[in-house]
Amino acid sequence: MCKRYARTVVINDILVFKENIYGIGFDFFALIFILLSYFFTYLQWYKEKMKTKSLIFALFFIIESNFCIMAQVSYGGRPFTLNNVNNNTYLKSLQTKNIVYLSYINNEREKFLADSICTMNGIAKQKFYGKGIDLDINIKDKTSPILLENGNKLWLYNIRSANAYAMQFYFDRFKLPKGATLFFYNEEKDMILGAFTEENNNINLDFGTQYIKGKSIYIEYMEPVNPEFSGELHIFKAIHVFKDVFKSGPYGQSGSCNIDVKCPLGDGWQNEIASVALILSYNSHFNYASWCSGVLLNNTANDGRALFLSANHCCDTTRMPEGYPRQRFDYTTWVFLFNYQDTICDDYTSFKYPTNSVYGAKFLASDFHYSTTSDFLLLELNASKEALSYYGIAYAGWERNDNNSSASPYIVCIHHPNGDVKKISKDNNAPGSNSLGRAEEYFWEVVWNFGTTEYVSSGAPLFNSNHRVIGQLYSGSADCSTPDGSDDFGKLSFSWSTGNLGKWLDPQNTNASFVDTYKPNDTIPAVPNSHYLINPNPSNGKFYIVLSDRTTQKLLSIKVVNSIGKVIIETTKTVLSNNEIDLSNQPKGLYIVIINNGEDIVTEKLILL
Repeated sequence: MCKRYARTVVINDILVFKENIYGIGFDFFALIFILLSYFFTYLQWYKEKMKTKSLIFALFFIIESNFCIMAQVSYGGRPFTLNNVNNNTYLKSLQTKNIVYLSYINNEREKFLADSICTMNGIAKQKFYGKGIDLDINIKDKTSPILLENGNKLWLYNIRSANAYAMQFYFDRFKLPKGATLFFYNEEKDMILGAFTEENNNINLDFGTQYIKGKSIYIEYMEPVNPEFSGELHIFKAIHVFKDVFKSGPYGQSGSCNIDVKCPLGDGWQNEIASVALILSYNSHFNYASWCSGVLLNNTANDGRALFLSANHCCDTTRMPEGYPRQRFDYTTWVFLFNYQDTICDDYTSFKYPTNSVYGAKFLASDFHYSTTSDFLLLELNASKEALSYYGIAYAGWERNDNNSSASPYIVCIHHPNGDVKKISKDNNAPGSNSLGRAEEYFWEVVWNFGTTEYVSSGAPLFNSNHRVIGQLYSGSADCSTPDGSDDFGKLSFSWSTGNLGKWLDPQNTNASFVDTYKPNDTIPAVPNSHYLINPNPSNGKFYIVLSDRTTQKLLSIKVVNSIGKVIIETTKTVLSNNEIDLSNQPKGLYIVIINNGEDIVTEKLILL
């Protein structure tokens, strides 16, 4: 969000924000670097301006027109090196050439340089959270694999970046055969990403992860006996996260006046809360990772198409005009992080490291970069309705009738201030209109009574009292230190007309002025699992259910569901008895294990090799 820029001017369609550079010194070379960055950014903008003119594989696969790409989600389970009794042996046996040390990065210096670049280029400060580091790691070719007893081959790497709060990884070659699994986990073993499988292959042959907590990250790749082809995995970029994105404490990274979505103010807004996500992207021009907020929108067909609204200024330099060659980092490499929130009001100890992420999106419509209109961006995520339903995601309703919205007795914003866990803000008044010095009143103006917004709240949805999105956050001066500051949201009504949004949001041409929030009936309940462990997972067919608290014996109702929603097994077991479940007669692939103990229903993903 363009925060604290109280005054703006528009020069030849370029939006310029007035703010002084920090009143502290920095070295001569840093200044030259910043000035050159500004110069080349302007050239890039000038070049762009002058030349610019369902269900096929259930759970995680979509094809739409010429957009053929696999859903980029993770499939659960545990890494072999953590699930195996000899895991310490494997970790200790890491060869020196399997340990990669990244160049040293001074976190405070990088934060200063990143904010200085933002100031010089009219970008909101706090926009960047991580520094890109070039890598050349071919997972399979650099070293010999570990040969397992069943014939599978395992490659294990450890990447370390001193001082990093977290790391991300980008692959420019990603192609896995059936039965192969890829996992990431940290030194503390309290955050695991994966399994990623052949379902994550895509036509661009690339891949990227969300950030993973810690300065030492393990990468485990396992390939089955006699694969249909040899897998390819090449890491070419790592992100050293220099901000404490997992900061412990009552308020995380955002100001103390922000309000958790799990607090009473969020009551009744659970579905809309489930529609909001944190965006992670990479700016290859400045070599920094950046973030924004956004929301998944419903359409008049209620068909679960993954339409995602954010702010156009969140693009920065990642967007190229239609017809240009694809950049290495564009919308197809963005990561959308859902369910990034506390589970108990203001209880940071209740926070669970989020792993509900989607990699990649397709561009649909937006204002022109540095536009003078409503600053909207509409994307389509690389995820099916079934995948998002498993995450427990909802599709927010919307309203494009300004008369109805201006009569709303109150308004609400749900967002990720400063990249923090999800927060909610409320204004007990109807929204006003604002032109920001432009030809028409393209914006809703808001002054908050409860909570606020901050940097990175950009693109977050503004809801009317009917729980319908009426705009997305553009700019403002509100924060905890400026409680009377106002925020401006681009009106959906203007975005609708200038971007022809009805093509996607009203595919049935109903001419509807609104649609309500849609949450699919979850055939697979999306409930976090902190009690049960599937062991082994991945499995060759037989597995057990292990209870973390072995002092309790409960009767469990267990269902195993395949990738098209068919119940394969339905049985009752107790944890402390022999509860082996045999799927040896089932084909390899992804399955969902649904466990009901009479009080809670939890789910866990299972991979059969």
